[in-house]
Amino acid sequence: MSKIKLTNQSAPDTPSSGKTEIYVDSSTKIISSKDDSGNVVPYFISDGWIPANQTWTYASSTTITVPSGAASIYSVGDKIKFTQTTAKYFYIVAVADTLLTLTGGTDYTVTNATISSKYYSKMVSPVGFPGKFAYTFTPTSWAGTFTSVTGSGTFIIVGRLISVEVLVHITTNGTAAGYVIAYLPINAAAGPYIILGRENGVTGIILSGYLTSNYINISKLSDGSYVGGNGYDLLVAGDYRIT
Repeated sequence: MSKIKLTNQSAPDTPSSGKTEIYVDSSTKIISSKDDSGNVVPYFISDGWIPANQTWTYASSTTITVPSGAASIYSVGDKIKFTQTTAKYFYIVAVADTLLTLTGGTDYTVTNATISSKYYSKMVSPVGFPGKFAYTFTPTSWAGTFTSVTGSGTFIIVGRLISVEVLVHITTNGTAAGYVIAYLPINAAAGPYIILGRENGVTGIILSGYLTSNYINISKLSDGSYVGGNGYDLLVAGDYRIT
């Protein structure tokens, strides 16, 4: 049985036209390839995480600064993890030349501290990545106001597709009328989108959600009328695209 032996080395020079070079990166020990455009692709990452091997720094609670050329490495929907005392996990939701915009819902935020142990992943389920992220919001109504209401949800992202589950709990309806308005964890790309749900607290009525921009208008599926009331739990779920 013949064997192929690869020597550890730093990234080679860009190969000539029509050629691709395969090598073992001397710092990460990951088998990688470099094509004639200078693109480097890592292979055989057993846990799904690729070492970033670059400096990341705090910019805000939802952004980090990275070296120039981020758009040639990272994409919307990629997953990243790093350590700030403990491990943190995020989706990338926007990429600029030197800035990544992240979301970890309400589970993780970037703090003004050193970022270490930096990794990214383009796989669906790298080891340790959360199955979903939580978020919260304050529901409103098309007309009038709620006396007491809360909003929460969960989401996952695959590429530019986001799946969201939203719960609006109305303790006291007050003068709220028209549509119940829930809010999204990430703005939607051009829509609109229609999602469905159910009132789970009192009536069991089937719901319709008109999703666009950064919100969902929730009403009765049967006739589009108002669906709120004291003790109502409005649960809607569906998918939409992000920009």
